[in-house]
Amino acid sequence: MDHVNMLALSFLIYRPLTVESAREIIVDCVEEFLFQINSNEEIRPYLKNYPFTPKELKISIFSHTEKNEAVYDPYISVVSNSTRHDSTQTMLWFRTKAPDQPFGYKTEIEEDYQEALRIVKGEKPSETSPSATLFPSK
Repeated sequence: MDHVNMLALSFLIYRPLTVESAREIIVDCVEEFLFQINSNEEIRPYLKNYPFTPKELKISIFSHTEKNEAVYDPYISVVSNSTRHDSTQTMLWFRTKAPDQPFGYKTEIEEDYQEALRIVKGEKPSETSPSATLFPSK
């Protein structure tokens, strides 16, 4: 029997996002999606892993202006979650674009998902969790 290994969703939002607003939206999406998946007994037999965790989800949220135009740094162009290739750690990626750079991203900020969840819940940041890492474009 085949099983569901991963589920993915993409969204387009028509307003500029800051890192803070993008973090809140994507964490809320991940947590709500997980709740809906894990509380649905009809799909449970088809899930490879139960309960599903953030590492089995891929959510991307693209941001445009209200006129459907690109947003540029310092606003977030796309925020997504993914599991690092070298571990099972789930990360958030915040990416910005520059008007003079039609391809790729100006900056990429990586943040641990569990740390982002703590921030959104208003909890004290972890002493052992690394802070966000900025990766400027090359």
